[in-house]
Amino acid sequence: MFIKWRTYQRQLNGIKGDKYIQQPIIVKSYRIGIKNVKQSEPELYEKFKDDPDFKKDVKKPRQKVIFKLPSYPVCMTIYFRSPEFMKQRFKWWERVDAIFEELLEVGEDFTEEVVKKLKADIEKNVPRITPAEVEQLKVVLNDLPLHL
Repeated sequence: MFIKWRTYQRQLNGIKGDKYIQQPIIVKSYRIGIKNVKQSEPELYEKFKDDPDFKKDVKKPRQKVIFKLPSYPVCMTIYFRSPEFMKQRFKWWERVDAIFEELLEVGEDFTEEVVKKLKADIEKNVPRITPAEVEQLKVVLNDLPLHL
């Protein structure tokens, strides 16, 4: 399993908005394979077994969508020292962590290692909020008392 990223722009009455939206999608790759076609559809296999396009199409890797994670505005990661976007990023990570916890309980394909790998892939693009960033934010916002 791996993460596939989908980027799009929202539209209203045919006019695109100024924000780009990105969505991580959990995908599993698989192949149909000639052996599976022989077992499941023997008459189809007999009809097309000498066709090179059929063999090429059957051997081609495919991707099955397992789960679509919540989308987020791309500016959340670009302006990541902004307090509003830091708050959005924190809430987004809370939702993603909750979804992964549910998938661990329910999904039979999801193990601890798979979830750690998927979270690491997501963290490359959407970094988590760290206490050091929160401290830097206080300096940026100038929360210190004014000296008159």
